[in-house]
Amino acid sequence: MIEPLKVAAQWMENAGAIIALVMDPSSRWRLEDGSAAVENMLIASTALGYGSCWLEGYTLPREEEFKTLLNIPAEKRLLTLIPIGVPIEWPTREKKPLKEVIHWEKF
Repeated sequence: MIEPLKVAAQWMENAGAIIALVMDPSSRWRLEDGSAAVENMLIASTALGYGSCWLEGYTLPREEEFKTLLNIPAEKRLLTLIPIGVPIEWPTREKKPLKEVIHWEKF
């Protein structure tokens, strides 16, 4: 199934798995719940030594195509695809000092 899904992002062909996050649009909190679920999956995959990525921006334009491919019921929404695999390299970045990224009481 990875082959037809990689149209969202060519580099996904190297993923070991791709999770499709499907939401019920009638749920009042679907975006909040879905976002929390995605973040937990990203954190868990990193903790297990895997790389992952949230692909909502690449998924949304092809939602209907992917829903058909994955046999997702018409009344559901595909929030995102989450490829997971062994990264070719881990990005490194120096952390900014806390005083540069936090604001107290006012921005």
